[in-house]
Amino acid sequence: MKAILRQTIIPLAVIASVAPLWPVYGTVWAGIVVLVGVAVGTAIAVVAWVRRWSLLTTALVTLAVFFLLGVPLAIPGKAFFGVLPTPDGLLTLASAIVLSWKQLVTVVTPVASYEALLVPAFVLTLVAAVSGVSLALRPQHRALAAVPPIVSLGLAIWLGPVRGFESIAVAAVVFVLLVLWFAASGPRGARGVLRALGVVAVPLLAALVLVSLFTPAQRSVWRGLVEQPFVLQADTSPLAEYRAYVTGDGANEVILNAAGLTAGSRITLVTLDRYNGVVYSVGGTAADFTRIPGTVPVDSQQGLEVDSRITIGTIRGPWVPLPAELGSIAFTGSGANSLTNNFFYSSLADTGAVMGGLRAGDGYRVTGVAHPLISLNNLSGLTPGTAAVPVPAVVPDGIEAYVTRNSENATAPGDRLRNVFSALLSDGYVSNGGVGETPSRSGHGAERITQLFTQVPMVGDGEQYATAAALLARQVGFPARVVMGLVVPADASAAATSSEAGIALSGASMTAWIEISTTDGWVAVDPNPEIRPIPDRLPDAPTTVSRPQSGAEPPPVDVPRVQGDTPPDSAGGELTPVADPLAGMLVTIAATGATILLLLGLLASPFLTIVAVKARRRARRRTADLALDRVDGAWTEFIDSARDHGIVLSDSSTRREMAKRVPQERSVALAKLADRAQFAPGMPTDAQAEEAWRSVDQVREGLDAPLTKWRRLRARVSFASMRGSVLGRVKDRIQAARRPRG
Repeated sequence: MKAILRQTIIPLAVIASVAPLWPVYGTVWAGIVVLVGVAVGTAIAVVAWVRRWSLLTTALVTLAVFFLLGVPLAIPGKAFFGVLPTPDGLLTLASAIVLSWKQLVTVVTPVASYEALLVPAFVLTLVAAVSGVSLALRPQHRALAAVPPIVSLGLAIWLGPVRGFESIAVAAVVFVLLVLWFAASGPRGARGVLRALGVVAVPLLAALVLVSLFTPAQRSVWRGLVEQPFVLQADTSPLAEYRAYVTGDGANEVILNAAGLTAGSRITLVTLDRYNGVVYSVGGTAADFTRIPGTVPVDSQQGLEVDSRITIGTIRGPWVPLPAELGSIAFTGSGANSLTNNFFYSSLADTGAVMGGLRAGDGYRVTGVAHPLISLNNLSGLTPGTAAVPVPAVVPDGIEAYVTRNSENATAPGDRLRNVFSALLSDGYVSNGGVGETPSRSGHGAERITQLFTQVPMVGDGEQYATAAALLARQVGFPARVVMGLVVPADASAAATSSEAGIALSGASMTAWIEISTTDGWVAVDPNPEIRPIPDRLPDAPTTVSRPQSGAEPPPVDVPRVQGDTPPDSAGGELTPVADPLAGMLVTIAATGATILLLLGLLASPFLTIVAVKARRRARRRTADLALDRVDGAWTEFIDSARDHGIVLSDSSTRREMAKRVPQERSVALAKLADRAQFAPGMPTDAQAEEAWRSVDQVREGLDAPLTKWRRLRARVSFASMRGSVLGRVKDRIQAARRPRG
C-alpha cells in the first residue's frame, strides 16, 4: 500500500504542475493530452525499471512513443482518421519541438488545439513523468524525483498567462504533494504522511492568504516579455492615403469582392486611435497585434452577426479588411497556410494585418459581430464608455469653440454630441478635390482641421470629417477613434451581395467614419455630410490662434512597414519600441527582489510593530501638555528601557532603589528629579522636564554601549516593557502556564 501511494504521488504532482497552462489552452482536449502524457510516461518508467533498461534505451523508447502519439494527440488535424500520424504531421511535430514554445506565447489565448501548440504540454508531461517516476523507483536517486515536477511547474508558469492567482495555488498543491512524497518515502509510513500534512497545513494556509493579499495581479512571464514578430511604425497612418483611393484611377480599382453582406454594410480596413497633430495613426492602445488561434471571443454586447467571404483585389499595406469584430477567420486557396501563420489581429482595434501583405486573389471567410451604426437622432441616449484611447497630442484651433457654440443648450453628454454632430453635418460640404470638384486640400493635420472650421463654407472629405468628428467627440467626453474602410453601396442588390462572387467594391466605396465608446460598447457614427451643391466660398472667418499650429504637411503616402521588411532609404518615423530581453530580465530580477523584500517585510512586521508602538508611547510621554506629566513620563521611560535591557525592577521599590539597580551615572539624578517633581511644592519647569528626558537618553545610550548590535536589536523589540499591554499579558499567561505546579 505504501509503495502504491508513493508511486502515484509523483504523477499527480506532474499533472498538478502543468495546471497553469489551462487558461492558455482552455479546452478539454488539453486535459486529455496531459493525462495521456503522464500515463504513458509513467508506464514507460515502470517498464524500464522492471526490464532494467539503460538510460539510452529509455530515452529512445520515449522518443518513439512521442512521435507515435504526438500527432493524433497534439496535432489531431494532421492524423489519418484522427489516429495515425501523417508524414506532414510528423514533420510539423518535429519542428514543433523547437518552434512551438515561442509560438505559444505569441498567440491570443485560449489557443485550444490550434496548429501544433499542444506539443509543449505533451512534451512537458511525458518527459516529467518518465524522469520523475524513474527516479522515484530507484532508492539511490529517490530524493531527485521531486525535481521534474518543480521544473515542469516553473515552465508552465513561465508559459502561462500574465495575470492570475491560480499559479500560486497550483504551486502550493505541488508543494504539498512533494512533502507527502518525502514523508511516504520515509520509514514512518502513514503516520509520517499525517505528520507531514499537519506540519505543512498551517504555514501553507498563511502563505496563501498573504500572497493573495500582496501579490500583484500581473507577473513577469514569457508571454509579457517575448518580442512580437509584427510591429508597426509608430506613425503608420493609412488615412494619409485616403485621396489615392477615392480620386483618379484609384476610384475605379477593385479593392475587394465581398459576399454575404447587405447594402450599407461596413468593412473596416484599419482603426486609428492616436492623433499627434499631423496624422491619425495605429500607435496607441490599439497597437497590440498578436497571432490568434483561428477564433477569438467577441466582446461586443450589441450588433449584427456577420458571415462574409472576401476576395482581395488591389490593396495597399498589410491590412486585412474585416466586416465585423472578429470571431473567426479562415483563409482559403493555395496560400492559406502561409496567410494563417502570418495573420495578426488587434482585438482592441478590431483590425487585422498580414505580415508581407495580401495579394490579388487571396481569400478568406470571416465571422463576427459588426458594431451598430447609430443615427443622429439616437445619439442623445448614449453615455460615454470607459475604453482606453490615447489623448490627442494636439487639439486643433476651432474644435473647442465649435463644441461650446453648438452644445451650450445641452447638458447630457449624448445631447451635446447630437447637437455638435448635427451642426457638423449641417455646416459641412463634401469634396474630394478631384477633377471638376470644388478645391479641397488633402491631409488631416491640425492646420488642415483648423482650416476646415474657419473656412466658409466648410469643405472637406471623409479624411477631414472623420478626424474632426473624433476630436469633437473627445471634447464632449466620449472616447473616439477613426475608422477607414469601405461601405457596400446602398443600391447593391441582395442577389449580388449574397452570391458566391459577391459584389465588387472599388476605391469609390472607400470612406472614413468614427467609432465612439459607450456603456454598451463601441458604436459607429457616420460624420460625413450629405453630398450636395457647394455654395461659393466666403472669406475665411478670423481665428484667434491660442497655441502654435504645426504647418507640416502629412508625410508622403507610404506603404506601412512591419518589422522584418526592408525600409526605403528615405523612410522616416521611428519604430514602435519592442520588448528588450535584457530589460525583461532586469524586470524579472527586480520583481523577484521585490517579492523577497515583501516576504522579509512580512516576517519582520511583528517586530516592526513593537518598535512602532514603543516609539508612539515615547512620543506621547515626551510631548505631554504639563511639565509634571513629561517628567513622570521620563521616569516611566527609564523603567521601560531598563526592563528591555534585562534589568529586573520591582514595582514595590522606591525610585532611588530602582535607580541604584541601573548602573548608569544619571540614574540616581533622574530619580531625585522625579521625586522632587512629585512631592515638592510647586510645579516643575519646562527646563526640568527637558533635563529629565536628557537623562533618559544618556541612560539608554549607556545601557547600549557594552552590547553587541544583535543584543541592542533584542532590547528594541523586547516585550519586557509591554507587560501592561495586551501582548505583555498574553506573554505572562504563557509563561505562567509553563511553570511547574506544586
